Amino acid sequence: MFLELGVGLAVFAGTTGVFYHLTRRRLEDAVERARRKADENLQEAKQKRHILLDEAKQASNELLVEGRERQTAEQQVSEEEIHESELRLEKEDQRIETVRQRIAKREKVVNERSSSLSSRQEAVKKLHQERTSMAKGEVAQLEQYLDISREEVIEGIAKRFIDMARDEAQQTLRQTAEISESEYAPLAKRVMGITIGRLGQTKVKERPLVSVTGTPKAFEELLEVVGGQREDLDTFFGIPLVISEDEGQVTVRFDTLDTVRREVVRRVLDKTLAMGKIPKDLKNLFDKRMEEMENELVGLGRRAFKLTGLKPKVDKEIVKLIGRLYYRTSYTQNQWLHSVEASQLAGLMAHELKLDVQLAKRAALLHDIGKALTHEREGSHATIGAEVAQTYGEEPLVVNAIAAHHGDVPEESLYSRIVMAADALSGARPGARRELVETYFDRIRALERVAQSFKGVKEVHAVQAGRELRVIVDNNAVDDSQTQAIADGIAEKISDEVVFPGRIKVTVIRRYNIVEYAR
Repeated sequence: MFLELGVGLAVFAGTTGVFYHLTRRRLEDAVERARRKADENLQEAKQKRHILLDEAKQASNELLVEGRERQTAEQQVSEEEIHESELRLEKEDQRIETVRQRIAKREKVVNERSSSLSSRQEAVKKLHQERTSMAKGEVAQLEQYLDISREEVIEGIAKRFIDMARDEAQQTLRQTAEISESEYAPLAKRVMGITIGRLGQTKVKERPLVSVTGTPKAFEELLEVVGGQREDLDTFFGIPLVISEDEGQVTVRFDTLDTVRREVVRRVLDKTLAMGKIPKDLKNLFDKRMEEMENELVGLGRRAFKLTGLKPKVDKEIVKLIGRLYYRTSYTQNQWLHSVEASQLAGLMAHELKLDVQLAKRAALLHDIGKALTHEREGSHATIGAEVAQTYGEEPLVVNAIAAHHGDVPEESLYSRIVMAADALSGARPGARRELVETYFDRIRALERVAQSFKGVKEVHAVQAGRELRVIVDNNAVDDSQTQAIADGIAEKISDEVVFPGRIKVTVIRRYNIVEYAR
């Protein structure tokens, strides 16, 4: 049994030894292979390191060369900029030196002139003192010689100069009063003729509509939006409205002198009532139209200044008042167009008379601004306009021209007369007002009928827009003594029977022709 155990142990020991040797051999082989692999990896790493070092050295050299080239280029650019800056500084120094020399020369001239002026002032002061002393001496001599006081001498001299000035003024007035109409009337006609001839024709602007028509259904919807009652319309729009119904149509008429608000209400109703579409936010629509109108008035005012060649150096309120005249008419004539036209006429007349054209234009452009406020203030539009112009800083000549253009106050300058003439020419020319257009030919025919009613009249011609009547008589039926009587009779009859502005010149022509033939 022990033998078997010994044999088993021996076998186990042998087997263990063999296994140990084999395992050791495998481990040594694995270690050897790992060492060879490590040597190979190390050698490969060394080769890659050398390659990377070479590449890094090459890239470093390339970057160094590129950096040196860039540094050289930047250094060259910097040197060029420094050189240019030095040149500019040098030129600036030269310019400053030149300016300094000029200033020095001017200072020298100023000092010389100042010294000369001081010398002259001293001389003038000395002369003034000498004159004062001489005057005092003369006064003393007069007091001694005439045996009167100094105050009496001064009073006598002052009275003498006052009398001389009064005599010269009276003489000038007498000379002016002696100028006959035949001397200044042709000049005035010439100036107005040139002026009206140079003015471009202004078309008559249609009057704005004063009513809007819609269906009863749309009108009922409108009433519901504003409150339900017809009186609520007046309150909502701020102006009195007249409502009428006829043949299934409702007409809303505006009964107000506030032409601007009337136009805003018309636009709102034209967009709502006339189209049959009543919005629920009617108040917002109305406020929006009012705001648009404010901007439109300013634009119209500035446009008037531009058309007349004036700079709008004026308060914004006056600009708006001129714009309001666009919706104001007088005898169917648009007052905005009338003001622009009157301004142009005034400028032309002022130019012919060698006066201030800009002042004349400005006064004529503003002469009717009071008409934009006649629904708010009491008084004539001339007075209202003058007050507004004075409030907003217009110069006194312009204020007086506005106040005096209808004779409410005395004229203080020729500009008031020019504004009067421009206002009359713009309003009275043929075609300016629809009323005159319609009655113009009736008035012409009435003048011709009056002249043709006299015995011996052969032909009648109304010229110069009806301001002159030329009558040709039959020389066989009328002799020279009857010609004057016919002229007087026609003039008297026209005055009695025909309504006309200004005056009408009646010219009676009698021709006596004798014809012979030489054979």
